Parts: sequence; structure tokens; C-alpha cells
Amino acid sequence: MSTEIQHSCIFCRAKLTLRIADGATELFSLDWWKAHGACNRCADFHSRRLTLEGNIYFHAMRARVRDTRTDEAEYPDPDAKSGQSNEGYKATLESVRRRLTYWTKCFAKRVCDFESRVINWEPDFVDMIMQHPAQVKVILDGYFRDHAPSTFKRWQAARATQPARTP
Repeated sequence: MSTEIQHSCIFCRAKLTLRIADGATELFSLDWWKAHGACNRCADFHSRRLTLEGNIYFHAMRARVRDTRTDEAEYPDPDAKSGQSNEGYKATLESVRRRLTYWTKCFAKRVCDFESRVINWEPDFVDMIMQHPAQVKVILDGYFRDHAPSTFKRWQAARATQPARTP
């Protein structure tokens, strides 16, 4: 058996029916399930967006690690990083840039398609991530905020009202 509750999507406020299995309320309270109720469109968008953010973060950190690993005693050439020749280091960064370009275009397409807007991607997006890899989350949230302002506000509000993950 399951419990059916009339509710609204936490992101777009569309009406929906939550079907909660009886055993599920033993894991988490009913309020927790209500706080996470989203329509399929919003849930798909946010889960895919998080996957894209993870891919971008992975490659940005890869660039950061390559950029910070150097041992001057072993590699007197300041351009030689990670035990690679200068050409190898540049090839690695170019590979990371190519992958970040791909993933940021996918991210931009996902955000703009969700809001039914024209896709707005510029190479500066990748440059900013390459220059500040530790700030990836801030940069991506800024893009999301600027290109999907209404969705971003609803997403922020939904995250703020979610209860702790305790039963």
C-alpha cells in the first residue's frame, strides 16, 4: 500500500500527487518527503544539472592539480609541472580546456533549454573556470542565476526549506 498526498512541486509549484510507500515513512518523516516532492520535469532538470556540475568540477580540479604540482628542485624549469615537459603540460591543459568547453556547453544548453531561452555560451565561461578552479560552484551558480533567474530563485528557496536528512 502507499499513501497519496496532494502537493506541489518544490521548484515550479505545479500540482502533483506524491505516492509514498508505507515503508518509506519509516525511513524518513512525511514532512521530509513533502520537502523533496518535485515534478518529473524539474527533478530531471536538477539531477542532470548536478551531474553536469560534477563533470565540470572534476575537470576543473584536474586542471588545478596539474597547475599546483611542481617541485623546483627536481624541475628547475618553472613551466614544467607534474613531472611533464612544458609541451606535455600545455597539452594536458589544452585537453582539460577541450573537455571543459564540452561540459560547459552542455550545462549552458541544459539551463537555457529549461527556461526556453536562446543558448548563451561564451569562451569566457571556460576561461573563468580555468583561472579559478576552486570557485567552480560559485561560477556555475552565477551562470544559473543569470540565465535562469526564476528557476534559480525557486531552487534556492527549495533548498533553504528542506529539513535535515534524519528520520
